[in-house]
Order: sequence, then C-alpha cells, then structure tokens
Amino acid sequence: MINCWYTSPVVVDSTYLSHPLMDKEYIMLEAIISDVHFPDHSIAAWELTLKLLSKIKPDAITLLGDLLDEDCVGRWPTKPEHLTTLQWEFDVTNRELGRLVDLNPQAKFRFQPGNHDIRVEHFLQSKAPELASLRSLSLESLMGLEELGIEFIAEDQKWRIGELYHSHGHLFKAGSVAVARNLYKQLGVNMIVGHWHRHQSHTETRYNGRSYLVAVNGTLQNFSVKYAHHHSWTAGITLIDYTPSGHFKYMPVQYFHEDGYVRYVNNGELFQELLCGSEKYPEQKKELVINIGGKNVKAPKAATSRSNQNRKQRGSSSNSNEPCTSGLFAV
Repeated sequence: MINCWYTSPVVVDSTYLSHPLMDKEYIMLEAIISDVHFPDHSIAAWELTLKLLSKIKPDAITLLGDLLDEDCVGRWPTKPEHLTTLQWEFDVTNRELGRLVDLNPQAKFRFQPGNHDIRVEHFLQSKAPELASLRSLSLESLMGLEELGIEFIAEDQKWRIGELYHSHGHLFKAGSVAVARNLYKQLGVNMIVGHWHRHQSHTETRYNGRSYLVAVNGTLQNFSVKYAHHHSWTAGITLIDYTPSGHFKYMPVQYFHEDGYVRYVNNGELFQELLCGSEKYPEQKKELVINIGGKNVKAPKAATSRSNQNRKQRGSSSNSNEPCTSGLFAV
C-alpha cells in the first residue's frame, strides 16, 4: 500500500469526460477490476474479490476492460472446439457481473472495454460489416449492461474521476518493462490502467512541487492458461480513495498464493479462497456435439444467463468453504 496523496491539479478540458465525485463530505472509495478474461478467469481470485468488495462496500466499481476473453473471434488460431463457445462466454460474464452488482447495491458501476472485449465487434466489422450496426449485436447489448445498471464508456473515451484518468491501456505503446514509467513519460498525467496483468506504479514530483502517479492494475485471469507457461502477472485489484476535491490515494490489492489458497489481508482480516486444482473448471462441462465443416465439434453447454434467472437465486453469494462448487459453477 502506498500511503501518500497525489495532489497535482488537472486542467479542465471539455474534450474529457469527467465523472464528478458523488456529493459527499467524506472520502469516496473506488474499486478497480480489470483483465478477468471470463471464462478463463481464476475462480478462486474472482470469489475472493466478491467477498472482499461485499465487505468493504466501495462507492464506485470500475470495470476497466478485458472482462471477456473471446478466444473464438480473436486473431490467433483457435481450436475447433472453441468455435461454438461465444454465447457461453457472454452468459458466464453476464451471470458473474450480476452477482457482483447484487452484492454491491451501493456502488456506481462503469465499464470501459479492452482489446479482448471488442474482438467480437472487430470480427463483425471485418467478416460481416452489414451486421455490425445492429444494436442487438453491440457489446453493451451482448453483455446486458443496461439491465445490470452498468454505465458504458467507449473504448477510446478519455475520462477521469477527480484527478485520476482511467483507461484499459491497450491504446498506448508502453512496452513490457517499466510500463507505468513509460506511460507517464508519454502522457504526463495521473492514470490507472489494466492490460499488463501486473501491479506496478511510477511516481514523480516535478520541480513545481506537483506529484504524479501512473499505476497498472493486476489480473483475475487463470494463471494456468496454456499460452502463458511463464509470466510476471500478479493477481488482484486496485482501491482508490478520493477526497471531495478529487485528490486520491492509490492502494494496490495484490493477492498471494499460499497453502493451496488465494489470500489477501485487509486491516488485519484474512480473506481466502481455496484454489480449484489447476484452476480449471471444477466440474466436467457437459458437452454438445455440433457438425462444423463435416467434422463433429464438442463445445461446453451454454450457461444460464442472468436474465433467465429468478433474482433471489441470482443474488445468492458463494459458500466460502466450497468456492469450487458455488454460483455459476455448481455441478
């Protein structure tokens, strides 16, 4: 945790979308989640996040991109069995966002897409441009954001809360080393980003006495994904405290793996969730066999979306003793 306040003023510019702080006299708390990559997320890390946020009750929850993975419409080659999973991915995402919303009725939710989230839009634009303008195929519609009460912010929209700008980060070129420092040298503003899957920060105090911070958020993706045999990711989220004037304090929430658990300590209280083996899905997914191009292709059975569930059933929280058989992933 970095216990210092960053007080550099931000120049007012009408081209920036600035969300005013809620009309409160006390400090506002924001939680930032990014790079979950449903359905390739860490089940334990996601359940730990739900538990932690329901405890600390943030005023705002910002979903800063790459909630979905969308492997089947990515530019990299995919396995045949991935070709029929897209609806299932959106169902998983809708269901889990519904749980997050239900557990945090006090929070203002915002979502800005990342490079993985917009894969489906790019696919439509390149393969079926005639369909790309259909509202029913927009990312907001496919994710069910309006029903969930989540504000959508366009991928390239510049916006801030107080003096801290937010972005997924994929639109910037910052390399893979010293990312936060490289971003500050480019942008020269306070900013929080996702995309790089590991917590890091860079701070500078200029000659005029103004201090600046650029920070990178962690990830909630499954660490055992096949394309990442070794990486420098860190699991977790970020918390930001704001004063009514917009100054802020940056608090990285980095989870750690220990004794088969994902854990985090907050103000002397231990939060933990049991890892599910190799973090693959705990149940054997029921499979559908579909003929594609003359070949039988297996795909996981689509999950039930939030819109088809009774709200009381949707709102049930997970059993902390059985994270691998809770919520969407129950057998």
